[in-house]
Amino acid sequence: MFISKPWARLTSALHMRRALRLFAAEGLRVTAAATDHRMSAPAGAFGWLPDAGAL
Repeated sequence: MFISKPWARLTSALHMRRALRLFAAEGLRVTAAATDHRMSAPAGAFGWLPDAGAL
């Protein structure tokens, strides 16, 4: 059956807990594989805005 097979979930560490909760709510067994463990604090009041230099 589709749901009983194990899955690997690769996503940013920042989103991993939310992603695992969503998969578990659907009955999927997931192995977490997080990326982007290092994050720097946003610079200034507008540091959270998208930056073309990050593309």
